[in-house]
Amino acid sequence: MDGVVRDFFTDKVIRINYAYRFINDIIDGIKIFEYTEVSDKLISIRDRRDYIYYNKERFENHIIYDRSCGVYKISDTLSNIDTIYCKYASVSTYNYEFPKNYEAAESFGIFKDKQYLKSEEIDFKLSKFLKYTFGLEFETATGTIPQDICFRDGLIPLRDGSITGNEYSTVVLSGNKGLNLLKQQIDTLKDYTFFDKNCSLHVHIGGFKLSPEVLWNIYKNCVNLQNQLAMILPVYTFKSSEYKDTHKDYCKLLLGYRDFESLYKSMVGFPFLGSLTEPHPNDLEHARKWNIDKRYFWVNFINALCYSGGKTIEFRFLRPTYNLNKIIFWLYIFNAIVYMSEYGGVVNSLEELVNTVYPEDIAKLLETNIIKTKICTETQKMLKDYIGERTDIEDRIFDTNELI
Repeated sequence: MDGVVRDFFTDKVIRINYAYRFINDIIDGIKIFEYTEVSDKLISIRDRRDYIYYNKERFENHIIYDRSCGVYKISDTLSNIDTIYCKYASVSTYNYEFPKNYEAAESFGIFKDKQYLKSEEIDFKLSKFLKYTFGLEFETATGTIPQDICFRDGLIPLRDGSITGNEYSTVVLSGNKGLNLLKQQIDTLKDYTFFDKNCSLHVHIGGFKLSPEVLWNIYKNCVNLQNQLAMILPVYTFKSSEYKDTHKDYCKLLLGYRDFESLYKSMVGFPFLGSLTEPHPNDLEHARKWNIDKRYFWVNFINALCYSGGKTIEFRFLRPTYNLNKIIFWLYIFNAIVYMSEYGGVVNSLEELVNTVYPEDIAKLLETNIIKTKICTETQKMLKDYIGERTDIEDRIFDTNELI
């Protein structure tokens, strides 16, 4: 049976072209190789330009993660003490075995079904009301998450020309399991990465009824809410050119339109002809999103208006944070905006929004968090932090988990 080998872990006969060759043992300096199709049992070690696979369980006590260059190494080349003091020496490290893409959807296939929770699943209050799928994009300035942990947590490293580090996009999340994975993702990001003033946090909501009526309702509600948001968020939230190194505005206030047709024509560049899947003329291949200047508002409608995949509304105004309580609060808000819009409702304030969508006890907690957001911004402003960089302040204010 030429071209086949026996899988070390399953004992099945497999084709060698589809098998991983890995080091299963080292005896008297001689490396003993085996083959398998079960990639989860392996860990890849960077050796110059190549990756060498090892039996993860057998070499568990001999493999360490070098944070300074974002790779695993065998412990005889770097001590555990060294790894503690060499954190994040490299600001832009991409040591992954798959291509560096701009869109998470391009990597969904290789990340499919590889996620699992490290600890027991908890019940989030939000899961009872969260009707939609969601995903987050965490922009970072430095630090590299190990590849095996990226797969475990569903964090897809991406290219973003506006930041110095990797952007980590989540896989598509939903329900209580998705919220638990989000908690795990945030813990991982906190452990391995840092962000700076050039970074942002974007949240995508999908799975809603896709129609001109619903999209127009979402737009109207967001326009109605944006003045209140401007009063409770950091001063430069909608003026990123004031502080970003690129001097560009990535999060502008929404413009006023009389109807969906005028919105579509302004955003897409030609009249609405009944289809929400036409490519945008500035990015026909859906591969150069930065060419579409109409995406740089605090709510990005381009994916919902154009293309056949990735039909989400993207909320772009959040400053980077690894504070789970703050992120959960905003997920309540974004979920409510889409829910209200899908069922034909129009609101004029955040308080009206939460009291309409959620039961009284949850609405009261959300009202408290709206106040917390304003207090956080006012405190930052007193310290002349108009960007919202002082995340230590928000960590103290959003220090309770009543919404979780």
